[in-house]
Amino acid sequence: MSSPLPCYPNLFRYGQKLGGAYKSTGSISITPTSSITSNGSTNGILGSIRWTNTDYAIVLQSFAIQLLSATGYTTAAPAGLAVFKVTGYTAADTGGTDVLSAFTTPSLTGMPASRVASASVCVGATAAMTAGTRTIANPMYAVGAWAGTTPGIIQAGSQYQLSWDNDEPIILLANEGIEYQIPYGYTIPAAKNFMANIFSSWVEVPREIIYERYGI
Repeated sequence: MSSPLPCYPNLFRYGQKLGGAYKSTGSISITPTSSITSNGSTNGILGSIRWTNTDYAIVLQSFAIQLLSATGYTTAAPAGLAVFKVTGYTAADTGGTDVLSAFTTPSLTGMPASRVASASVCVGATAAMTAGTRTIANPMYAVGAWAGTTPGIIQAGSQYQLSWDNDEPIILLANEGIEYQIPYGYTIPAAKNFMANIFSSWVEVPREIIYERYGI
């Protein structure tokens, strides 16, 4: 049987339903709890996405992050967000607010819902998150800027954009995921006036395609 791989760059670009794969998009907003001060603290997690499906894998196409302050910081301070890939994700993070429905939107009409297992974020005064069972590595991406006393956008832009012919994509296999944290040493004022908007797109492809292409 001929390999389906020559068709896949087109699939990734247009999200066509080919070989059981399809493209999904997701967006969430995070308003952290006042108890979060840094990623070195117990409650340093701002959000997480967990993938558990053994028959399919996620290939991340792009994500963009917008950081902003609802009100100006009382005292100017660094504000930022770090994005980690996690492995060995056998138990989900606890706490937070379930936002799975915001991460399961097909980009084309007629496509089935995403297979993402869970997605949660910190929102409000009682939604602090505690780490589940996972191994966290160095951050894939981190953004930061100086937050002043005037409200508004702190940082915005595309953090990752897959170019199939030139880049190796970020892939999530079973029991892997993405976690968002405040960079170590960065703080959030007690007024909770720091927010993050995250926009993502990815394709979910049969596991054998990933194995044939990358040998993993």
